[in-house]
Amino acid sequence: MRIAPAEIVDANIVDLIMPRADFRGAAYQWLIGLLQTVASPENEADWLDWYEAPPSLERLTELFAPFETAFNLDDSGPRV
Repeated sequence: MRIAPAEIVDANIVDLIMPRADFRGAAYQWLIGLLQTVASPENEADWLDWYEAPPSLERLTELFAPFETAFNLDDSGPRV
């Protein structure tokens, strides 16, 4: 099953399945980097808030939206 990055908040998604172990590790690192880029907590209290009440699919979709074109790999020209 393929999911959008924001769908990682779905409680039914418990792992990433990739054809190779190094791809799996890279996918996790990529998701962590994306989250750090769009939603880096200001302080420990903010981090704890998200830990206790993860963001909704809608909130993550909103946070990821400005970066969506960077992952359009089937287009010509540079990614902006």
